[in-house]
Amino acid sequence: MGSTLQEYIGGVVSQGACQEIQGEALRVLQNYQELQIRILKSDPQLLSYSEMLISIEEVTAVGYYDSVYVRIRIRNGSNEVQTIVTEVTV
Repeated sequence: MGSTLQEYIGGVVSQGACQEIQGEALRVLQNYQELQIRILKSDPQLLSYSEMLISIEEVTAVGYYDSVYVRIRIRNGSNEVQTIVTEVTV
């Protein structure tokens, strides 16, 4: 289940909202890791090394007026680090 932010649309994003968004991104990644573990236990052939989320290296969220920029760095089973950057507008 997701989270609801206590911010007004178009308003200045608070530090608390940034922390909530960062926490939500981390929660989703951890849930995805748990799902992959269940898949690996039941049918390991379904996932390749490059698809497996081995570690969450970094999750940061920085607010700028009415937007939050989220940066995620993850490591896959092929030992490659992937960076995802996205903008959330409140």
